[in-house]
Amino acid sequence: MLTAACILVVDDDPDSREVVAELLILEGFRVETADDGFDALVKLSSLRPDLMVTDLEMPGMDGIELIRRAGIADGASPAILMTAHGEERRAEARRRGASAVLAKPLDPDQLVNVVRRTITPRVEGGS
Repeated sequence: MLTAACILVVDDDPDSREVVAELLILEGFRVETADDGFDALVKLSSLRPDLMVTDLEMPGMDGIELIRRAGIADGASPAILMTAHGEERRAEARRRGASAVLAKPLDPDQLVNVVRRTITPRVEGGS
């Protein structure tokens, strides 16, 4: 069932993290949050989310490094990156395994639509 899908939201900005989490909760998703890439890796060791939504630029470990370390680039689970940075970084994120890259400030409808498109095949396929 799509509404049971679990999403890990990773962002070092607490306001952005909470806005994304609340939006996804209102859409019926189960949501866990992490305040940086290191916290996300700890949570990923016990949590098996259907999707990770992460900021691209974070101190210590950026979103691209996070998806690499999490094995997402190897197909473990999909990731959506969010960024306020230029097209070059967005293209790099796509090359490194991101399912989608969304520009900040986020359009709530776009985020929900991309999340649903990304999760639906995995949930319906039994992953």
